[in-house]
Amino acid sequence: MKQLANKEGRCWEMTGSRRIERANELLREIIGDFLVYRMRDPRLQFVTITEVHLSPDFQHGRVYFTVLGGEQKEKEALEALQSAEPLIREEINKNVHWRFIPRLSFIVDKRIEKAMTVLALLDQIAQSQSEPEKDPPAVKNARKKSQRKSKK
Repeated sequence: MKQLANKEGRCWEMTGSRRIERANELLREIIGDFLVYRMRDPRLQFVTITEVHLSPDFQHGRVYFTVLGGEQKEKEALEALQSAEPLIREEINKNVHWRFIPRLSFIVDKRIEKAMTVLALLDQIAQSQSEPEKDPPAVKNARKKSQRKSKK
């Protein structure tokens, strides 16, 4: 089982409970739709919610997101999401009827960038293996001499 820790340092386990999985997916949709259709903050223009992880007691949630742009855009989007957290929780409360509405923490999802780096490295490896070996002239001459001797 995978463990996650919230900001306060408390850990919870990803038990794979169907209920939590459905709640995670529901929150991802609610938050994503809210950012696209209701929020008018230009810092959130290119934000995509990739994943949500709720604690089993639904008290805390981690919201993973990606942003088109560089580090500066990620910082701006993180600040905007953190300042909009009360509005997002209010939107969640309108859409679900739970006893508790989770406190949300926002995390930049770097998995796509890491995957792109790995793919680029794999492409480099494939290209280096597909290129024929380029031997220096001295090695070629030595090979020719050894082939002549073996023919005699």
